[in-house]
Amino acid sequence: MTSLSFTSFASNLRRICLWIHRYTGLVMAAFLLMAGITGALLAFHDELDAVFNPRLAVVEKAQTPPLSIATLHDKVISHYPEYSFSTMPVAIEPNRAVVFTVDKYKGDVKVEPAPLFQEVYINPYTADIIGARDKDEWAWRNTMWKVFWLHRELLLGDIGKLVLGIIALVWTINCFIGFYLTFPRAVKKNQVPPQYPAKKRASLLKRWLPAWKIRTKTNTFKLNYDAHHAFGLWLWLMLFVIAWS
Repeated sequence: MTSLSFTSFASNLRRICLWIHRYTGLVMAAFLLMAGITGALLAFHDELDAVFNPRLAVVEKAQTPPLSIATLHDKVISHYPEYSFSTMPVAIEPNRAVVFTVDKYKGDVKVEPAPLFQEVYINPYTADIIGARDKDEWAWRNTMWKVFWLHRELLLGDIGKLVLGIIALVWTINCFIGFYLTFPRAVKKNQVPPQYPAKKRASLLKRWLPAWKIRTKTNTFKLNYDAHHAFGLWLWLMLFVIAWS
């Protein structure tokens, strides 16, 4: 392959990669915005869940110390003998009910029919059963549970997982395309006027270095372009790990 044909190939490849990077980025933006907002809310899941579900989650703090988790577990089992509660909370928080989760399986046998609820709330000071919650129900108290499933599978079950998996794969590929686009463009030899003596080109590393920097004394477009390049390069490894995970 001659130098001219290689330069032409590199130019066409860059144009194709730029098109892919631009439009897949626009498609991914909606999903990333959704994942970012729901992920930020999930960071405060317990606090927000108590806001949406105060009747079950919040209790009045008593003067006496809370009962042991084992005692509360025995009370829940005796109250719901048809269900199994093998997992237990690790701590008791002030003013908060203790939550026990219903097992999907009882022993080696799947629970049939499916449980009518997934969580049982009990007062840690009196061992009174406050109530149970069906998290699959569309209700105000299940807001944070729906946020969790929106974040995880777009509320679409296996289809949502597949869609998010495809977006993650496209994002992963886009990471490498974006990295490639930060390299300096190939210059055709015939672009240099013949009357000027040929100058030795700077090394690839030296010509690539400006992509890592942001020019401050420039117009808004160039500033935004530089910020996109620079932040993409400096945060590339983190973005790749997030995409792959």
